[in-house]
Amino acid sequence: MWLISAILLFAAGAEPETLRVPDFPRRELSSPMMGLAINVPDGGGAQELLDAAHEARRTGFNLLPKSIKWSDVEPGGFGKVAEDMKFHTFMGFYTPVTLQTIDTNNKTVPADLMGKAWDDPEMLARWEAFLERFIEALPADTLALSLGNEVDIRLRMKPEEIEGYLKFLAHGRRVVNRLRPTLPLGVTTTYEGVLQSPELVDRLQAGADTVFMTYYLNHGGTMKVEGEVAEAFSAMVRVAGRRPVMMQEVGCPASAAAGSSEAKQAAFFTETFRAIRRHRAQLAGVSLFIQYDFTPAQLKDLTAYYGLDAPDFVAFLNSLGLKRTDGTHRPAWDVVRREMASMTAP
Repeated sequence: MWLISAILLFAAGAEPETLRVPDFPRRELSSPMMGLAINVPDGGGAQELLDAAHEARRTGFNLLPKSIKWSDVEPGGFGKVAEDMKFHTFMGFYTPVTLQTIDTNNKTVPADLMGKAWDDPEMLARWEAFLERFIEALPADTLALSLGNEVDIRLRMKPEEIEGYLKFLAHGRRVVNRLRPTLPLGVTTTYEGVLQSPELVDRLQAGADTVFMTYYLNHGGTMKVEGEVAEAFSAMVRVAGRRPVMMQEVGCPASAAAGSSEAKQAAFFTETFRAIRRHRAQLAGVSLFIQYDFTPAQLKDLTAYYGLDAPDFVAFLNSLGLKRTDGTHRPAWDVVRREMASMTAP
């Protein structure tokens, strides 16, 4: 059965009969769709993942974004994509997918293409062949597809790649539109990019059906909440014009070393829900980041991946959770539960 296979993907050796599979609520649409990036506390495994997903569903979340690197799928990972998406459906989540060709500051294409320009004929041919198989693996009810993650960050660092990547994106859109014309397409940019490079963000989003964005309260080191959250949401909606906005990640650290605090994190999410209510007609989905703090091992991997180990950045990454790694709640989690109950009340 596909369910057993999907659970085994997460089980790390656990026998299926040892897992306690919760009774997940029936999947329902909402406006906007509300998501939570689920993960597990330190030491958690397959059972804790199921429990975390069940808690998210009981809290009212029905959206679970899925990020997939091109370099992780080709050549043999297409079956895993399909199984993962079935697992999302089983848990009762709708899923927008981000296909990471760029992931923040990293180029995430197959190793043999790393030296190729984005608009090199070989790159474009491989991109088209990959998309033909990738789209086949996505279920028909995939909410939307982003063709890159926080791409403005890398492109601001490497402006020589901008024109080639725009051609790469346009080619990808043509291919997906031919294969599945009803699937909304976009590319993920950041609120930081809206502030620092608005023309670049506008160019990247020019061909999008759905405008994917990420928003973290960390730019400029100010960590101000009052007025900031409302302006951020208004600015991102302005970028979209009349198009729907998919807030792929919305988060705030809680560490004093990152210029924040647990009280500031809680205030951030209070203001976030106010902004969601104000703009709900244009928001296709909003996913909060993240359920638990990253574990020490994950934090080590992430800082190595991004190539950044500045203390304030490490503190930022290390305190994004609504809960701590030992499972205890931060005040922000209580805010989120209260606000979700209010949003989903009849």
